[in-house]
Amino acid sequence: MKKVFAAVVLGLASMYGYADVSIKAPWVRATAPAQKVAGGYMQISSTTNATLLKLTSPVASSVELHASTMENGVMKMRYLEQLEIPAGKVIEFKPGGYHIMLIGLKKQLVEGDKIPLKLLFADNSNKEHLFEVSFPVQAGAREKHEHMHH
Repeated sequence: MKKVFAAVVLGLASMYGYADVSIKAPWVRATAPAQKVAGGYMQISSTTNATLLKLTSPVASSVELHASTMENGVMKMRYLEQLEIPAGKVIEFKPGGYHIMLIGLKKQLVEGDKIPLKLLFADNSNKEHLFEVSFPVQAGAREKHEHMHH
């Protein structure tokens, strides 16, 4: 049923002209057995201005947007309420930069698994659009580049 709902949502988003967001190379880092947090990465672009408002996943209690920056020689991570995606710009989520934090993991993330994440975007008119993306679990840095376009 979830797949049918996601397909309907994605179909409606396309019909209403919000086929502008593109997500490339999604992946989540594999975890140790007792680990409760994991990082997720991807590239997001849009042909129009968009805002990433929220992320959710059934494998975590919460999912947050974070940004890491170097300040006075110390890497600092900060929570982001939302993230603006300017038209025509690629926003890269990668270790040491923007990333997704899956917090309160409900199971170990094993290399080869795929983790569903829902991403909620808003367009210029504040209309919300929900996308479901499958994030492959990888042991380390992503080598292959998969492309998902909505």
